[in-house]
Amino acid sequence: MQKKLDDRTIRALKPKESRYDISDRDNPGLQLRVSPSGTKAFALIMRGQDGKLRRVTLGRYDANAPLPSDPSDADTYGDRLSLQSARRKAALIRARVTAGADPVAEKRNRRSDARQAANNVLPLTQLLDEYAAGPGQARRIWQSAEAPKRIRAVFQPLLQKDVRTITPDDFANAMADYRPQMRGRTGSGQISRARAYLSPVLNWAAGRGTFSKIGAHRRPRVEVSSLAETHDPASTDDTIKGQRDRVLSEAELAKLLPAFKQTTERRKGVPRGETVAADGLRTLHGPAMRFILLTAARLGEVTAMRWEHLDFERREWFKPSVKSTRGGPRSQTLPLSDAAINLLKDLPTYPNHSPTGLVFASDAAGRLQNWGRAGNRLSKITGVTDWNRHDLRRTAATIMEAIGVAPRVIEQILAHADPLKSEGVGGTAGVYIKLGKRFGGAEDPQREALDRLARALEIIESGTTGDVVELRWGA
Repeated sequence: MQKKLDDRTIRALKPKESRYDISDRDNPGLQLRVSPSGTKAFALIMRGQDGKLRRVTLGRYDANAPLPSDPSDADTYGDRLSLQSARRKAALIRARVTAGADPVAEKRNRRSDARQAANNVLPLTQLLDEYAAGPGQARRIWQSAEAPKRIRAVFQPLLQKDVRTITPDDFANAMADYRPQMRGRTGSGQISRARAYLSPVLNWAAGRGTFSKIGAHRRPRVEVSSLAETHDPASTDDTIKGQRDRVLSEAELAKLLPAFKQTTERRKGVPRGETVAADGLRTLHGPAMRFILLTAARLGEVTAMRWEHLDFERREWFKPSVKSTRGGPRSQTLPLSDAAINLLKDLPTYPNHSPTGLVFASDAAGRLQNWGRAGNRLSKITGVTDWNRHDLRRTAATIMEAIGVAPRVIEQILAHADPLKSEGVGGTAGVYIKLGKRFGGAEDPQREALDRLARALEIIESGTTGDVVELRWGA
């Protein structure tokens, strides 16, 4: 099909089920291809000196694309072309083909040269991918993407550099130049973690330390720098206090618990997306935080929970993977209190949920993000400051200890260790103990502990007179 092309005509061209070409009536050989996705791209069709037809891709259509600094050189034109630029570039390439050049072969050779050059380079980002597919498979911090995410954020300027050319000074400069997104933060903690995550990757590549044995390191080994020569900024940052031990008080929980809900009410005149109620969030961040308090679970476990992981009949939550400090990931089955079950059934995602859908999903059905923003909003609503999501887990464990839950049961709920190891019992005995509970009707101590935790939180939220510590076993 031929048309006299101009910007108005090109804009009017609509995509169809299959791609189609429009030839420029005033410029023989110049075509505009419209793809089903709506992309419009120019190409030059002409015969070379050998009589064979050539199709040379020129670039995508962009009415606002400027002319290059040197319009007389076809190689200076970018990948986006206005109609005027496409006609000029086509004329230049037509002249080159007439003179005996083969633009298609030249382009093929350039790609081949680029691939060959790339094969001789080992970018840092490629090394990270190799480690993630190798030793990283047995490390949850890599499976959860926490490690590569931190490394790529802090060492972003070095990701495309050949790792063999990166010096300790380069690593140190990248750490010194890193600035966290949150204002008022030094970034020392994030830098320290990224440094700690990257160090074993470099040691694995070079065959150092624990990777020095044959078969444990990368094959072939590559000579890379060691981060041991660089400074850990967390070691001299006075704002980093070491292990956090923040536990929310009863008074703080009494303010936060009512705010751990989702608000949906709207009023006429209120801007779209703004909630009227001042004691909750529009998103599921609040219910998710309340669920953390009811289960003492980790944030990552809650955000990754899917409906298929829940057994409402047995009141159980199966976690396919929980954090493990040694070896590969392991699973956990956690009993749920009635309060936790009711919270889940009250979620807007429950009535029409898909088994594979996330329980605490974002508006786009993905994982909840922006936890810092949600926490700041809750702090503003309640006046409770200087707390984070992991403090909720620590607070739940502290409450259970206060109401008399045995430490080994708390450890079992927290999934810190095999619950039978502290009793000196073999691991396979756990199967028979579970069967004994199922057939003998014995109460699961975890379920009883979480039921009492839910009751304690209810008392704190309602302000009922009495000491929560009185909720001991047998009370």
